[in-house]
Amino acid sequence: MTDKPTGGSRLASARHLRRLRQYDAARQIGVHPETLSRWERGATTPELDGMRRIAAWVGVPLVSVLGWWEPEPDEVEPLTPPGALDHRGRP
Repeated sequence: MTDKPTGGSRLASARHLRRLRQYDAARQIGVHPETLSRWERGATTPELDGMRRIAAWVGVPLVSVLGWWEPEPDEVEPLTPPGALDHRGRP
C-alpha cells in the first residue's frame, strides 16, 4: 500500500476546503449524506454517475476524479485465473 491520498480523503479535503458539513456537501452533490460518508471513509467507491457528480461539484474533469479511486495493484483481479495457461501462455 502506498501513502498517496485515497479518493475518499481527496473528497473529504474538497469538502473541508469549502467548510461544509457532510450533510450540506451531500445535498450539493445530489446524494444521501450516508453515501458521501461511505465514499469519504472508503467503505464504498462511487459508481460512474457519482463520480460525474463529484467532478461537477469539485469543478474538475471527470478523468481527474476517476484517478482518485485507482485500485492498488493487489486489488486488481487477473483476467485469467492462475494456472489456467501453460508455460507458453496457452489454455
